[in-house]
This record gives sequence, structure tokens and C-alpha cells, in this order.
Amino acid sequence: VKAIDADTMKKMMDLRNSSNGDFQTMRPKMMAIRQDQETKIKALLTDTQKPKYDAFLAEQRSRMRNGGGAPPAAPPQ
Repeated sequence: VKAIDADTMKKMMDLRNSSNGDFQTMRPKMMAIRQDQETKIKALLTDTQKPKYDAFLAEQRSRMRNGGGAPPAAPPQ
């Protein structure tokens, strides 16, 4: 999972650096990168872990919609 996260961060930074701050162009590409990350992580999880990961993602999305808030929690084990 750490390798997937590191690869995602690199892709995000490369995109930010190459987009010249054009959020309209960057947003759909970032969403695709995030979706790819989630798919790769879910492929590693057991059937018991997948619902916990989905709940974690839902919580993160809710937090982002509400302006951020507290630092992100660690993903479920």
C-alpha cells in the first residue's frame, strides 16, 4: 500500500507541475489517479477489509466536503 501511495503522490506532483495551475484540466486527471489508487489498494485487501476501507474513503470525502478539519486518520488495518 505504501508503494501505491508513493506512486500516486508522484503522479499527482507531476500533474501539478505540468498543468501550470489549470485546475479545470487537472481535476479530472487527479480524480482518475485517485480512482486508480483505490482500485489497486482494494485488490490487496481481504473481503473483511474492503468495507472498512470503503468507510474510511467515505469519511475522508465527507471531511473534504466540509472544509478539511482534523488531520486524516490512518487507514483501517
